[in-house]
Amino acid sequence: PQPYFQHSKGKYRDELITPTESLHIWPNKTVQYYTIIALEVYCRMNFQNYPFDTQHCHLKMISFGHTLEHNQYYWLGQVRGEGAVIHDYNLAVKQDTILFKPEGDSGESYSGVEVIIILQRQPQFQLSQTYLPSSLFVLISWIGLFVPHKFVPGRMALHVTTLFTLFSILNASREESPHTSYTKALDVWMVGTFGVVFIVLIEYCIVLSYVHKVEKQIESDKLEKFVLQKRGISILELYSKIGIALFFLGFNVVYWVYYVNQYLEEEHEWIN
Repeated sequence: PQPYFQHSKGKYRDELITPTESLHIWPNKTVQYYTIIALEVYCRMNFQNYPFDTQHCHLKMISFGHTLEHNQYYWLGQVRGEGAVIHDYNLAVKQDTILFKPEGDSGESYSGVEVIIILQRQPQFQLSQTYLPSSLFVLISWIGLFVPHKFVPGRMALHVTTLFTLFSILNASREESPHTSYTKALDVWMVGTFGVVFIVLIEYCIVLSYVHKVEKQIESDKLEKFVLQKRGISILELYSKIGIALFFLGFNVVYWVYYVNQYLEEEHEWIN
């Protein structure tokens, strides 16, 4: 039948004392040939939704030299993947019978069978090692807004330390994630959380600059204007607390609704 495997990088046959193959010829002219072949295959993966991604790996066995008129492939029974285990992935297997038409050919079709291996990543590791710690550090940075602005060393140290700690966490998770030329879901989370902490730091710098102007008003004995500007600092701090909290809350709602919905849609597809 001259079969060949698409997406195969290499193959080898299992051998015990003798090769693992057999040939049966039945009275009704049926010929059965059995063999065991181990394949090393490659799979084109898309990590845009990482770590909520689902990969579809296709393995096709197609007739090389015989057209559909002389050779037909079809499945006997179901392909089962219950015994296969891949750590950190949910695994499902689908099978299909295909017709293959080479480009530029005269229109002849070649018979083949296909196995689709569906791998859905389990995101628990990244949730516990990246998403939860980074969310807590964003919360700590936001709580720093409740520290009175006059405690400059303590509040500044809190914001800067939180910023660098968050940067270290996200950089470590990025090293463990697949390296791609496009943006992944984890990258979007990195930018969002790092941006919030950076905004908090910028907000405090603006407050300090405003305080410096107020102190100059004290020196010129403009008491009424000083009172108004001091009230302005309080209003700025209040709006910053509310605005930053709403921004991060909105970012979380959009982020989790979008990626969790895609994750559940992929899960429903491969389960069915």
